Amino acid sequence: MIRAPGMNPLIRTDKNGKTCRINLTIPVCRGFCPTYEYGTHEFPHRSQKSEVCVPEGGKFEKITLTECDDDADPVIRTVTVLRGAKCVCKTCDKTLMNCMKNSLFN
Repeated sequence: MIRAPGMNPLIRTDKNGKTCRINLTIPVCRGFCPTYEYGTHEFPHRSQKSEVCVPEGGKFEKITLTECDDDADPVIRTVTVLRGAKCVCKTCDKTLMNCMKNSLFN
C-alpha cells in the first residue's frame, strides 16, 4: 500500500467551492508480466503479447472524508475505493485501451 502521488491529500470540491479532504492509502499493483514478440510472414510481420499488472477482484469500500468545510455538499463527503484486490497480469483491450476491469475509484 502506498500513498498515490498527486492524490494526497485527496480533495473534492462542490459547486459552491466547499471542500472535503483526506489522506488516503490505496492499493497499487507493480511488478513484471510476460511480454514477447516474434516475427511472422504475414503483415504486420510480427505477433505480440503484452500484459500489464492490474488489480482484480476485491470489493468497493465507501470511505467518509475526514475534513470537510461546513455546509459541504453530502455528495463530496464520501469516496469509493477498491480494497482487497489481488494483482494479476492481464492483456489490455486494444480497442478501448482499457487495462483494468475494475478501477481504483468509483
